[in-house]
Amino acid sequence: MVNFSASPIAPITGRFRRRVIRDIVGSVTLGTVWAFSFWEFHHKPKFEMYREFFEKERLEAEADYKRWLEAPLQAAAEEATDEE
Repeated sequence: MVNFSASPIAPITGRFRRRVIRDIVGSVTLGTVWAFSFWEFHHKPKFEMYREFFEKERLEAEADYKRWLEAPLQAAAEEATDEE
């Protein structure tokens, strides 16, 4: 009978389980780092750029609308001054 406990090479026990746990932990860690990097360095700056653009467009549209509303009043005021 062979005594394996005295072997110079230790038996491989739990290697598959450790490998699976390491793979899962590594994948979750790398995925979290990638997601954070994407969100902070790509999505938020791009979203801020879009927000600034649409805010500028909204202000321009409001100014155009205000001028459009005031145009008949100014025309009526000019006609009133011309008649006097």
